[in-house]
Amino acid sequence: MEQETTIRPAGQIRRIDDLGRVVIPKEIRSALELQEGSPLEIFMTDDAVVLKKYDEIQSLKQRVNTLYNHVLNDPNIKTNRADILRQIKDLRDMLPTPEQEIVHDDH
Repeated sequence: MEQETTIRPAGQIRRIDDLGRVVIPKEIRSALELQEGSPLEIFMTDDAVVLKKYDEIQSLKQRVNTLYNHVLNDPNIKTNRADILRQIKDLRDMLPTPEQEIVHDDH
């Protein structure tokens, strides 16, 4: 189930520079704990550009779940289960261990 998103107006207007960049206001960066180098996902709707804080672990979990559900529900998959399970394991192995998690330096 996808989480419902609340859009809150920031009350600020920013202009795009000649290189296509937009400055995200400090208040928003602080509220979302965004720092220089933080990855963002970019989505486009009919009339909006949406920037979302990228969560690598959540993205990988969604990929694993999609693959699992495909294997589970596809009646044509019979002989390649071992290969598919290997792919699921490979995706799972991509998840960082607690020792590998990214630590952001506030300095």
